[in-house]
Amino acid sequence: MVTIAVTREGEAEPRVALSPETAKKLKAHGCTVKVEAGAGGRSHFSDDAYTAAGADVVASAAEALAGADILLRVRRPSAADVKALKPGALVVAMLEPYGERADLEAVAATGASLFSMEFMPRITR
Repeated sequence: MVTIAVTREGEAEPRVALSPETAKKLKAHGCTVKVEAGAGGRSHFSDDAYTAAGADVVASAAEALAGADILLRVRRPSAADVKALKPGALVVAMLEPYGERADLEAVAATGASLFSMEFMPRITR
């Protein structure tokens, strides 16, 4: 079973990487979804909405990341998130790869695979 973690973004970022609706779909496919408490607040998603969708709402980012196979974020992970990543985890976020190379190298040093969303083509139909 795949464990997916969503941690709270920085104060300047109003978005969250996963909606309760999508959390419910991931649960239906057998994933465990762990969401840091308050992660969806600035996007107007309550912790109760995530719980109703089947996600586990946990008190801290470290708790969300414990054993997680995938970390979903809008922006690149914090230094604390990086330290909590398990070896070989997948990080999916806007990684801003052309700035602060040392930050990305710290993530890569964990053995994580990085998936930078800004390189994904956008197609609207």
